[in-house]
Amino acid sequence: MPDTPERPVGGRAIAREAVRSRLSDAARELFDQHGIEGTSVDMIALAAGVSSRTFYRHFESKEGLAMAWLDDPGPTFRSALQQRPADEPIWVALRHAFDSVHEPASRFAEQMRISADMADSSPALMKRVRDRIFDWEIEMADVVLERLPEPRSRRDAELLAAWALSALRVAFERWRDDGDPSLELLRHRLDGAFESATTLLGQRP
Repeated sequence: MPDTPERPVGGRAIAREAVRSRLSDAARELFDQHGIEGTSVDMIALAAGVSSRTFYRHFESKEGLAMAWLDDPGPTFRSALQQRPADEPIWVALRHAFDSVHEPASRFAEQMRISADMADSSPALMKRVRDRIFDWEIEMADVVLERLPEPRSRRDAELLAAWALSALRVAFERWRDDGDPSLELLRHRLDGAFESATTLLGQRP
């Protein structure tokens, strides 16, 4: 007896991605018009031609939808730090761990600009962004701890990771305020933020 052909799983996956894409496109347009706070899940679902129940099958909230647009560079930062020379000073290694943010092919700057613009009008999304940055701190502190000389201190590793990510945040905010999309300017702002932190700390960590 011949085998009964099964419905391809790929077809369901394609259909699912098509719905997610429609929801995302509708949300982008509505967020641009009304802001995140002024846009409801019902509005997004209606614009996408689906029910609110369907929306919640794909995203747990409108903030979750917005975060799904963003790549997570945390693993890239961690990997870059792990690959720095073992004898390189940790503060220098941390600065170079962020080199990817101003590389020509990087999507980080554009995505962070979009998320920052949206988060300005949405405390809930701002919290999501801050929670993700905190996750980066934990990931990077793990690597920093491995690179510190004995006796190693988890507290010191966490402080260094937090300082480095604060420098990244300040550099990005200054670059955003500049209104110039040049990634070379972002690199300059990042270098300046790390140099300022070094001066304020009194000595290079």
